[in-house]
Amino acid sequence: MNKITSFTASVVFSLALVACATSGKQDASRPGVEMSEVATLSATVEAVDYENRLVTLRGPEGNQVVVKVSEEARNLPQVEVGDTVEVEYYQSVAMFAQLPDGEPAAAVTTSTARTPLGDKPGGTVSETITMKATVEAIDYDTRMVVLRGPEGNTLITKVDEGVKRFNEVKLGDEIVVQYTRAFAISVREP
Repeated sequence: MNKITSFTASVVFSLALVACATSGKQDASRPGVEMSEVATLSATVEAVDYENRLVTLRGPEGNQVVVKVSEEARNLPQVEVGDTVEVEYYQSVAMFAQLPDGEPAAAVTTSTARTPLGDKPGGTVSETITMKATVEAIDYDTRMVVLRGPEGNTLITKVDEGVKRFNEVKLGDEIVVQYTRAFAISVREP
């Protein structure tokens, strides 16, 4: 697991317990960190079973995978053997401290788009999870913090060394985490 994925997974997993959202604005003078990555993959269509909605793809290393295509992909009949499928995956995490502006809460925003009927299949899906927790206790030496979520639940977690200006985080501050992931797929002729 790479550094970004590990960081993202631990932040999202840990803070999901404190699931919360922000209505406040980020204060640039407060500590924070942002990380993101993009991964791209291309594969060639080896076979298409239209009746069962199965597409066999061959990756750049020669490996094959069979993908079950959902009914949402309304343009499957336009996919042909030899077409190239391109997939792009993006994820980012932004985390920052802000002065208190209310009670912790949670928000999830999802958006989707797909190509017009009759075109080669393609589309995007993105999801943003925004969480906010209140700092209940802090140990600067061990970099441990206790966070309180919207239902009064607490989480004890260690703050990564990558978070600069940790010493400026104070009791009562709100820690806001915004995790975004997006997935885009397109099919083009060879």
